[in-house]
Amino acid sequence: MQTHMSKELVNRKTDANYSILEKGYLFKRIIILFMLFAVGCKEKPKEYKYCMAYVYKTEPTHWGYGYFKEFVYYKFDYNNKEYKGKYKCNKLASIYSLRFNEGDSILIKFPQNDVSKSKFVKLKYMKSKNFHLN
Repeated sequence: MQTHMSKELVNRKTDANYSILEKGYLFKRIIILFMLFAVGCKEKPKEYKYCMAYVYKTEPTHWGYGYFKEFVYYKFDYNNKEYKGKYKCNKLASIYSLRFNEGDSILIKFPQNDVSKSKFVKLKYMKSKNFHLN
């Protein structure tokens, strides 16, 4: 009787391990299917328009240990309407070496169907505050 009980216990443990493995296998399949779905549902590439914008305000934000990140506020005209945008420069800099100044020109892009979703592309013209001609 003891051997029969021990075989039954072994069978129960084996069945329990098998069901756990089976659940793990099912979980892996669900994760793989989710990943395939997420990768397959990418947004179609949009067509962008490019435009020059004028930096009207910069705002350094203290990040710690003497370093700052910079918020850049810009304006641009499109179809005789004025739009405003904001860009957060993620590069850390000291207060004396900030990248943007008021009066700079930047290149921006936006989707053709939604002008309000503009994105910074690159700095085109830097207006230096310290440069003077005598």
